[in-house]
Amino acid sequence: MTLPIGQVASALRKSISQCKSQLIDIASSGFIQYTSISDEVFVEQKLLDFAKASLGEKDYDELSFVCDLRPKTLNASQTEINNDSYLQGLAYEFQKISERRKSQPCYAFIDLNSQEIFLNEVDRISLSAKQKTYYYPDSSYVKMTDNRNMKLSGWIESGKFNLHSIQSSFDYNSFSIRIDSADETYFRVNPFSSKDGRSPIAMTSSISDFQGTLYIDDSTLRSGRSRYNMEYPFIDVKKELRVLYSDKSIVDGAYDSSRFYYVLEPFLLDSLDNFNESELRLKGRLVSDGIFPELHEPLRIMKDYSFGFITEAPEEGYSFYETESLYQNKIVLSGNGLQGSGTINFLSPSFFSIEIAPVN
Repeated sequence: MTLPIGQVASALRKSISQCKSQLIDIASSGFIQYTSISDEVFVEQKLLDFAKASLGEKDYDELSFVCDLRPKTLNASQTEINNDSYLQGLAYEFQKISERRKSQPCYAFIDLNSQEIFLNEVDRISLSAKQKTYYYPDSSYVKMTDNRNMKLSGWIESGKFNLHSIQSSFDYNSFSIRIDSADETYFRVNPFSSKDGRSPIAMTSSISDFQGTLYIDDSTLRSGRSRYNMEYPFIDVKKELRVLYSDKSIVDGAYDSSRFYYVLEPFLLDSLDNFNESELRLKGRLVSDGIFPELHEPLRIMKDYSFGFITEAPEEGYSFYETESLYQNKIVLSGNGLQGSGTINFLSPSFFSIEIAPVN
């Protein structure tokens, strides 16, 4: 579409001389073709698509990234840095990043043979601001292949879901991330109580060796503006996963991760940005190294922000440490480990309240 510059100037309610600089700026963004000596403005398809998107007549994505070669500076005084070991470490890291940025020959380059774009010094890629989904590459180096597809290695944040990916793939067509390998996966949830503050709290429990697919948004509604895609983002897990309790902070590391763990059944968890913490339930079973038989009790978020559950032994009791002894009453799994209070029937009943740990 070609328009006389006079018609464009009238639409902008400016004189021809007044609108020339504005048209040059618009042309530099690829929306039109225009030079200061031209009498016509050629409208690119990009401008028509942009106009339709702004009116809600056409979908668009919010995929964005910044290649930053500026020195990375710490927002702290030298005195503050000298008196804080954490800030000293951060300042050292920032110095290394600044030196690396200084040596970069370019922001990005394109390999025409492989049709790949190589991006340098990318701190973050926004995959969907509406769905609060971002990628933080480990190496600050990103390779984008055909149709904006990418291999991911770094932190992925989607609503309350946080994962450090070893190997994942972003697919633009399905607008999803296939997570093949991860070494840390946890949720950052809203506080249960005002005494815990107002900021999201990182859960103390994590999911081991996560594999699954993160669907960022409907592939036909990537802008996130529709009211029909409220279930996004969501994760779809096709295989069993484990939640471990082997951290040293739990009963001094008494729970061996190969013998004591919770097995999560395959699950789909939607609304990662606004699910209700109190209502979350993940089905599975606790394998407790023979303390109890397998307990099929769904995990929930406990008050100490760990994954766990509270349940009661049946009236006939559970076998205890694979003996003829029977445990009766309350069982609690949390960041404090496996705890119980109730009755064990040996030759005669005895009441107790203890932390339960496997026998080495």
